[in-house]
Amino acid sequence: MGDISMKTIVIILVALLFSLSALSAESSVDAYNKVYSILDDEGLYGQEDLIRSELMFLSLDDREDLYNNFRKSIFMPSILNMIPFCGIGSFVQGDTTTGWVTVIGQTASMAAFIMSMTLLSDWEYYQWIAIPSMVCFGGFYLNGIFSAPRYSIRHNDALYDLLLGEPEVAFVPYINPESMEPGAVLMARIPF
Repeated sequence: MGDISMKTIVIILVALLFSLSALSAESSVDAYNKVYSILDDEGLYGQEDLIRSELMFLSLDDREDLYNNFRKSIFMPSILNMIPFCGIGSFVQGDTTTGWVTVIGQTASMAAFIMSMTLLSDWEYYQWIAIPSMVCFGGFYLNGIFSAPRYSIRHNDALYDLLLGEPEVAFVPYINPESMEPGAVLMARIPF
């Protein structure tokens, strides 16, 4: 009789351990999908606390995968911003403020230049409107090109710090094998 109950206890413990590992794997997949969805739908900024709450369930490989999926290209938005009057590179990477500033600034300065060329025949007025409007156009054009890498680098640094750079401390449920009493263990992940 003692052997049967001991076997039953061992079977129950093995089943419990198996179910806890399956639950942990399931929560890891759920956490990965949740963080992926947050980054894909809402972006990084303003969602840091929600993302941090899910990070303790993710492995380092999952975090690196998320980082590689959501980091921004540094050069492609600059190349796209070379197309005048679009600011498309800024819009593609999510920097809508710079995108709109580029589009409106380039359009307004080019409109001022065209109006000065068609409406003004006197050189005195021409030099005060046409030349500054072309300088403004060039400034907005260069701002669109050079702001894209700055935004990408800032975003990638923030994403790295969030997913891979910060130490993490968590309480993990634990059952003492000697007394079979439930408890918790304080665990820390500190990147080097």
